[in-house]
Amino acid sequence: MNRIDWNVAYQFFIATSSLSYRDVAEKFNINYDYVKEIGAREKWVEKRDLIQKAALNLMEERTVGEVAKRNIEHIKQSRLLEGSGIEAIADKGLRPQTFMEAVKAIEIGQQLERTALGMDQKVSPKVKITNSEGRQIHVVWGNGSELSSYDQRRQYEQTTNTNY
Repeated sequence: MNRIDWNVAYQFFIATSSLSYRDVAEKFNINYDYVKEIGAREKWVEKRDLIQKAALNLMEERTVGEVAKRNIEHIKQSRLLEGSGIEAIADKGLRPQTFMEAVKAIEIGQQLERTALGMDQKVSPKVKITNSEGRQIHVVWGNGSELSSYDQRRQYEQTTNTNY
């Protein structure tokens, strides 16, 4: 019998969440119950979950950083455009031909900056589960107001709907 490299088997197992102990047993030609025993003793499933959560958190942090960098670049660009326009008006005596052209130029510059700063984003609700069973789900809006709990609504629907 060949010696089993459990580190390689473990690396294979944690590579994706869709793999099971049975997949490891088949890949490395090992008895399923033995793989299950080793995996349980060494907490393979729990470790894989922690690794995947850490990887997701790292990816989210990097994405937030990249989005912030892009927003800073966009803010600089919009301010540069605004400044260039103001400078051109002041230095070269450029004047909009109509009042509405002036209004439109100001609106465009302000909108670019507001978009880059995220100032006009709509507030979206956050959903949080308040207990480990997932029974109390509250919807909390950006202004802090809450809807009734999901359980209370479901109970009401069950008492008023004959389809249940």
